[in-house]
Amino acid sequence: MVQENVKRSLMGNLAIGGLALVFCAATWIWSNESLTESALRGSAELALTVSDYAAARKSLNQMRQLGMDESVIHLLQAQLNLRVNLSAEAARELEAIEPRPEDRSLALALLGEAYCRVHRYRDAELVLKQSLALDSERTDTHRWLAAVYYDIGAMDLALTHLAVVALQDPNDPRPLRLQALIYKDFERDTEAIAAYEAALRRISSFGRSFESERQEMEIELAECLVRLHRYEEARVVLSTTTESAESLILKARCEWALNASGRSDELVAQALEKDPENLAALLLNAEQLTLAGRDVEARKVLEKAVSCWPKSTSARYQLSGVLRRLGHDDLADQQAKELQRLQTLEEEFTLLHERAFHDTDSAELRCRLAEIALELGKSDLAQVWLQAALGLDPSHAKAQRLKEQISTQ
Repeated sequence: MVQENVKRSLMGNLAIGGLALVFCAATWIWSNESLTESALRGSAELALTVSDYAAARKSLNQMRQLGMDESVIHLLQAQLNLRVNLSAEAARELEAIEPRPEDRSLALALLGEAYCRVHRYRDAELVLKQSLALDSERTDTHRWLAAVYYDIGAMDLALTHLAVVALQDPNDPRPLRLQALIYKDFERDTEAIAAYEAALRRISSFGRSFESERQEMEIELAECLVRLHRYEEARVVLSTTTESAESLILKARCEWALNASGRSDELVAQALEKDPENLAALLLNAEQLTLAGRDVEARKVLEKAVSCWPKSTSARYQLSGVLRRLGHDDLADQQAKELQRLQTLEEEFTLLHERAFHDTDSAELRCRLAEIALELGKSDLAQVWLQAALGLDPSHAKAQRLKEQISTQ
């Protein structure tokens, strides 16, 4: 899922400037024979900053050999464990210590990160809030609270913390991009567009390491612009994107809306050549055929769409209409009946999703969202909601059964 990749990216560690100076400082510290606790801690932190895990382990071993403060050693070991994806081990390191007062906010922030990574969302929220109470300016605490709320679907609170991250780290485009995706999912397109444009400005100014994400963001931005019928703007955004089925079909919609129907037909054909089962391309192709009075051909395209995407309400709606115009009322009624069932599920999903937007407690709500997602053929989305449900209530019996059901499919 795009959203999940973006969320993971948000939690990644930013590269810092002046790495040459960092390496020089670290080299001096590691070569000094009379190492103090402060110097060894500094060397370990510098090594972690530049992802030199062997050097970090060396400093930690020296601290252990010299019998230095166990709370500091556990704190540094936890940071190392988090960097190498040993989150459960990191949590155990942090649970075992009573940190120094000056380290308490950091220790709680790291423990919250570890809990979030292993999907212990209630615990993560609790300790991250405690960290913020001690230091409201700790940006990574806001990052991980945003991740917790994003993972359980409490998007209102996720947006609040993403806004803080975006403000405190003005060079980072990732919180803005995740904000944009949330707005886009809820069809709050005007807000999504503003967030995408701000994120893209940051990439242009500071984010060379994020250039690979620019293409995805531009396509997402164009989708929002098209939904608002801002076709000229979408066309400009898409003019520099790499050709994919997604970008081609958005370009086709722009050209069609701007009365370049011939160009639109060519773009749809190109999109289908790249991805013959692309739903958006099949639906637009069917629309074009229908408007040209070619319902027989449109029927074939829509039957393929329904075959490839049996849970698509758009495909069944269009197919029902074409069948009725062709005089096949019985077949049209069959499509309409299944369409009604799917629409009822989609309506319930939307209502529950909106409830989850503000809810931080209900595992039952998230389990039902997972159940509906499965009925709508969205197994990836179902797994996300099951993870959220079990993260809030690991003993939730129905969520456990659904998880087992998915794993055996």
